[in-house]
Amino acid sequence: MSLAEAVAQIEELKVHMQSIIAAFREQMEYFYDELTLFKRAIQTNDSITENRRVKVPEPKPFAGARNAKELENFLWDMEQYFSAAHIPIKKELQSPACTCLAMVDDDLSAGCVPITTWESLRKELIDQFLPCNVAWVAHETL
Repeated sequence: MSLAEAVAQIEELKVHMQSIIAAFREQMEYFYDELTLFKRAIQTNDSITENRRVKVPEPKPFAGARNAKELENFLWDMEQYFSAAHIPIKKELQSPACTCLAMVDDDLSAGCVPITTWESLRKELIDQFLPCNVAWVAHETL
């Protein structure tokens, strides 16, 4: 193989490599455009989702009446609030709707077990405010 033939082959390889590089650049530009399009679509979808979020009204506070219906309505309202607001079980007692838990410090100083879950708060409210003979009282009023 002569020097002229080697130079010709090198030139041919150079042209071929340049065409491959150009094809890769075109593909990279295409993928970059696609990525940009997907990012815009995701951002648009996120903003639409945020606009569709519904504000869930907080339940009415429990006044502390020893009325079975009031307590049951409050407990039901709270559970509906947790469900509608998509509040995870572990976050329920950190919700602004449970501000009555400010008494935890008082409970700790009195030696009581602190209320840390919705179920324990629910049980404590029922024990404190629901009369033991609710079924009997309801039957008597009929």
